[in-house]
Amino acid sequence: MRQYGEQFEVPDVLEARVDRLEAALQRLADLQVQTQEELRALASAQRRAEERLGTLAARVEQLADHLNQLTARMEQLTVRRDQLTSRVEQLTAQVSRLATVVGVLKDHSLEHRYRERAPAYFDDLLRGIHALSSEELAALLDEALSRGVLSREEAPPHAGR
Repeated sequence: MRQYGEQFEVPDVLEARVDRLEAALQRLADLQVQTQEELRALASAQRRAEERLGTLAARVEQLADHLNQLTARMEQLTVRRDQLTSRVEQLTAQVSRLATVVGVLKDHSLEHRYRERAPAYFDDLLRGIHALSSEELAALLDEALSRGVLSREEAPPHAGR
């Protein structure tokens, strides 16, 4: 036992308990300091996370706006593509008609060429050949029709009428 002053004597067991309590209190104080430091660090980390989250939210908003713009542009391009497709179909039909007309014109041109240059092409086979004028051809067809050599069904559509 220890004696504290004249009035108090403290048993050793009690003193040991007090020493353990003081040590435990010191550990608790140290842990409280450590906990406060960790809380400050967590609070700082949370602030940084919230700032990043705010930045990310703003970026997501920008991306959403950009996506909306791209969607609108895509819709415009789709309409334009449909218009162009329609126009290409029209042009294809026109080219087809023009190809038919050009074919007919080529046939007429070739026929005209042979008629105008018959002596050059056929002189070796037929001496004195010449192309008949429209009037000469009409006169010959009319004569053949009147003699009964040709029927109206056999004659060309423009002959003798």
